[in-house]
Amino acid sequence: MEVSVILPTYNERDNLPHVIPRIERVIDREGWDAEVLVVDDDSPDGTAEVARELAEEYGNIRVIVRKERPGLGLAYRRGFREAEGDVVVCMDADGQHPPEYLPNLVNPVLDGACDFGLGSRYVEGAQVENFPWYRRLNSWGARVVARILLKLPYRDPTSGFRAIRREILEEGRPFVSEGFEIQVETLAKAHHMGYRVREIPFTFQPREHGSSNVGLRQILRYLRGVIRIRRDLRRRGLL
Repeated sequence: MEVSVILPTYNERDNLPHVIPRIERVIDREGWDAEVLVVDDDSPDGTAEVARELAEEYGNIRVIVRKERPGLGLAYRRGFREAEGDVVVCMDADGQHPPEYLPNLVNPVLDGACDFGLGSRYVEGAQVENFPWYRRLNSWGARVVARILLKLPYRDPTSGFRAIRREILEEGRPFVSEGFEIQVETLAKAHHMGYRVREIPFTFQPREHGSSNVGLRQILRYLRGVIRIRRDLRRRGLL
């Protein structure tokens, strides 16, 4: 299989019927042999039920419901283990990562032009729509922390929109992230192991439905997570 698209979800029942058809249209247009993995953290709003209905309609969707401790990093780690594609896509299920940009990220990896297509909000050609000042401040702080502590030279190391060559996810020690910091861990692993990373501009859009759950607790967890990643990289001799 060429491409696996992982959608981690929690209370996204209203967003999936909008986002998944857009993903499927891109898959059809590009002619990829692809699957969509919905990894749901046992959402109480019925997200998994909606995903199963969409799976019946499209046929290439797998729904994984995690009953264990919730967490974005833990959900992605499960998705990485389950994914069958040569290229693994990470993206939000809330519409902030427009599926129409998927070819820009995926095709360079499929074609061998790079190993990691990093969707960037802060390179030339990118745009950020309706991003409140406090979200911009949080994003700036998270990027600075990742760039300094993990020695990452990229403009948008915390972006959650990326296409990754499968071997990067399988090589070396398992991931240690449990939350949002999984984004910088995958990038740090690729960068420090010598894989080719390309930042690719996209238009970051507001959520279609619902609201972000980023707060002080998540920020502190992110900081602890980045420190854990730094220690792991140093133990492995990569930093």
